[in-house]
Amino acid sequence: MTFEKAIKERVIFFDGAMGSLLQARGLPAGEPPSSWSIANPDAVMQVHKEYIEAGADVITTNTFSAALRADGEEMSKAAVENAKAAIAMANPGRDVYVAFDLGPTGRLLQPMGDLAFDDCLDAYRKIAKAGAQSGADLFIAETMSDLREMKAAVLAANEAGLPVVATITLEENGRTLTGASARCAVALLEGLGVDALGMNCGFGPETALQFLPEFLENSSTPVIVQPNAGIPVVIEGKTLYKCSPEEFALMMRRICESGSLLLGGCCGTTPEFIKALNTACKDLNPPRPRKKDAVIASSATASVLYEHGKTMVGEGVCAKNPQAAKAYREKDFEALIDEAMDDGSEMLAIDFSGFDEEEEMLPRIVESIQEFVKSPLLIRTENPKAADAALRLANGRPVLDLTGAANCEAEPLLVEIGLKYGALILRGNSFIRRIH
Repeated sequence: MTFEKAIKERVIFFDGAMGSLLQARGLPAGEPPSSWSIANPDAVMQVHKEYIEAGADVITTNTFSAALRADGEEMSKAAVENAKAAIAMANPGRDVYVAFDLGPTGRLLQPMGDLAFDDCLDAYRKIAKAGAQSGADLFIAETMSDLREMKAAVLAANEAGLPVVATITLEENGRTLTGASARCAVALLEGLGVDALGMNCGFGPETALQFLPEFLENSSTPVIVQPNAGIPVVIEGKTLYKCSPEEFALMMRRICESGSLLLGGCCGTTPEFIKALNTACKDLNPPRPRKKDAVIASSATASVLYEHGKTMVGEGVCAKNPQAAKAYREKDFEALIDEAMDDGSEMLAIDFSGFDEEEEMLPRIVESIQEFVKSPLLIRTENPKAADAALRLANGRPVLDLTGAANCEAEPLLVEIGLKYGALILRGNSFIRRIH
């Protein structure tokens, strides 16, 4: 049975932590666990085997920090081979899937950091391709705190052609480190067509239960929850987790009953946790996700329920604004940013269709403005190259308004581009595709 079919039929159990178990087997402090995919494959295979024997349906490759490594592709191939070898060793007599781990790069993307989006995307492409070619069954883009980095990982995974699971990490305030809410993440990830989405790391199952409703209320996609074994404490220089496997499993049962269909663990969890989780939840039949009619657009940190004719769309960065048009012709990005910041609408329209240099200017405008403006973007263009560049760089889930491009020669290509980058595609009073 394929992974896509399995998640439609039953609860799916993922594995738990990898790094702490490798450290217990001798991984030196400060050395990335992923290095042992090549340096000590036997230890990695043993951890995988223990999780399979504990009841995990999905084991995650030891590639959490592989994206920017010089040996990332070699490491990726070795990690998949280790996982598949562990399945053969365990001989579970059931389907066990290999999830290729696309973890964070460890660097901040521009403008907060120095890593360009396209460089980030290329890094994920290399290891995702290696993982898919080596026989992984799916991707898991996990522990993401920046939606732009998540977008790069999922785009790379989509290009490699396997199912995708995606999880963000939330802070105590219910937002990621860069300020995204669960609803922002749901909008982006459903636009990109992931097979499951949710949260992992950062907190224990009790806190995860508090955050879960925002995912379930906004998502038409199966939700995954992989919390830590509680909040860690440091005692005599050692990081310890106070939550027991039994306590973890009881809370996770409540999470499953609420509607989470994919369950697993993160930091501090072990095969004992996954065994207890499996025992507590394997016979449950949680409610399936309901298709939501709501159409949510988002930026990096804000989301809006888009209703045509009701949602306030500002025209501060459009040709009909004389100051914005003048700034466009003069390539005065500071003035364009000023017009955008003065707009104050629920959504900000960007429209210089047919202007000279649109292919160069539109993506630069999008990238410049979203650094300062929280509002989701509505982009109008009839230029496929401009649309491709702008939507690739857009943070969150923008609206691509094709009303003016309806029935034009470029419309089918514009639709294809919009879907690739997860945009909401508006034509007239309706969306070509609302929710994946």
